[in-house]
Amino acid sequence: TALDVRNAKPHPESVKRILNAFRLRPEEAVFVGDSEIDRRTAEAAEIRFIAYKNRQISNGCLIEDHREILKWLV
Repeated sequence: TALDVRNAKPHPESVKRILNAFRLRPEEAVFVGDSEIDRRTAEAAEIRFIAYKNRQISNGCLIEDHREILKWLV
């Protein structure tokens, strides 16, 4: 949670902690978010970003329904 880290988004600390906990590299993860701050956090953590229901922050990867994520993960 936000209480578990010193640095708030868009600092990559929270994402890096999750990656470390699951022993994942950034290229093995994806960040799904609905805000500009989410997009910037993913960028700071060097993780691929998928926009959720927000065309304004989409970098080409946009889903309108959570079930659509599968097409971006294959």
